[in-house]
Amino acid sequence: MAYGRKVSADNTSIPPEVGIVENVSIDSQFKISDDGNYATITFFQQNGSKVDRRIYDSVEEDEQELTDRVIKHICTKIVSQSAYEKAFEQPVSSFLDFINRVNKLIAGKTNGLKFRMIFHYNNKGYVTVSKYPNFIERMDTEETKLVISKYVQGFLTRPAQPKSDDAEAEHAMAANAGAEDELPF
Repeated sequence: MAYGRKVSADNTSIPPEVGIVENVSIDSQFKISDDGNYATITFFQQNGSKVDRRIYDSVEEDEQELTDRVIKHICTKIVSQSAYEKAFEQPVSSFLDFINRVNKLIAGKTNGLKFRMIFHYNNKGYVTVSKYPNFIERMDTEETKLVISKYVQGFLTRPAQPKSDDAEAEHAMAANAGAEDELPF
């Protein structure tokens, strides 16, 4: 029976920080859900809080590509890019095969590593990790390459009311409005 445990009578959780946060550590493995539809990696901030990032299985090619990018972005901060690419020389047979290869690749290699990461609020007011790279780098990176985009800037303040996912799309369009008018140089 799980009832009657020694627990705190008050909420003692520490809220995660948002913005560029230093000295973040990473769980040693992606944890696969019971139904195998998603995997979760946990990031631990120096203040004692934690943030989970779920990676979902998908049949959509663009979603699979985004998953590949996000996981490669995380893993190449733990192992070399050549080691990552070598792990995937043979085709992947499924989402579970992909996550299992990633776990084998990073097993035991996150211990003692510290990272600098971008965290922000989502529409529902929870702290999250960006869907798109660049959101993580090792602390020993001399000159940071992390930049808080216009899109993320709008999510550095907790929303007063939870918003729908459609509101996030509208926010992204508004943040990028006029972007085509700006020259990249």
